[in-house]
Amino acid sequence: MPDRFPVICRLFVQTVFVKKINWIVFLIILGVNTYLTLSLWGFLQISYAPRLLIGLSLGCSVLALINIRTKALRVVTYIIVSAVLIVGLFYAMYCRRALGFWVAISACTVIVIYFLSRPKSRKNTLVTKMIAGIVLVAIFVFTTLSGAFVVVSKNRGDVNGPETVWDSESQAIFDEICADATTHKEFIAAAYNWILHNLTYDDDYRPAYQCFNVKRTLSLKSGICYDFANLFAAICRSQGVPCYCINGYRRDNVNYQHAWNCVFFDGVWWNMDVTFDTCRHNKSPDLSLYGFHACENLYSPDENYVITKIY
Repeated sequence: MPDRFPVICRLFVQTVFVKKINWIVFLIILGVNTYLTLSLWGFLQISYAPRLLIGLSLGCSVLALINIRTKALRVVTYIIVSAVLIVGLFYAMYCRRALGFWVAISACTVIVIYFLSRPKSRKNTLVTKMIAGIVLVAIFVFTTLSGAFVVVSKNRGDVNGPETVWDSESQAIFDEICADATTHKEFIAAAYNWILHNLTYDDDYRPAYQCFNVKRTLSLKSGICYDFANLFAAICRSQGVPCYCINGYRRDNVNYQHAWNCVFFDGVWWNMDVTFDTCRHNKSPDLSLYGFHACENLYSPDENYVITKIY
């Protein structure tokens, strides 16, 4: 009996304490992701990246809760979680999105749990294996395919509406900018000229998490192409003008990423690059601007850029 006592204690710790740790980890990750979802709700509507990152972190929390003991599933879990870790670090370090660090932390937590706290003596039930397999496949598919999603709304005048992008205070500023305009063309010209004369491109401005915040852009009056394009779209949409933001990269340089707009007036879709024109105007008013270029439709391919997202 004395020899069995330490064994019984060890099994008790593995059964009770480990389960508690798993639930604590699950609840912590779930709680943080819930807070991030509520805080970034507006940005979740306009970009797949935060949805991808939060989804991967939630997937890790589920894996922390499921007790996988078979060697084959454990190996697959290590591979998937390691891939999630790489994705998180990529977004954090290369794309400069701080949310990626949270994904990396979630993945590392699962790896630690599986290495340190998984008993190897008992077999999984069929239900546990099926759940684990479904979760792993779902995470793999989500990781692989989510980057190809293109967010496009059927309501061309209301994408990123006031509930998700700007508030009543910003709406008042937009109304003032467009006070003298009465037609769609005049609204667009007012927004274009206001940005041209009031914003500057900040080469050192690299937000930790790249998302558009209208108040921040209006306050700093500076930003990168992402901020310029989204602010122009917000002003247009606040006046009921159909306008999209377009993201892409240069055909001759995949690392050169850019954002511009496609706006609708006079029965035609027009490509315009308010970032390029603002930089040219600030450098010298005499330099020629990109201006407005008519295109067949919203989805017409660009001559110089590969389009990756329209929203």
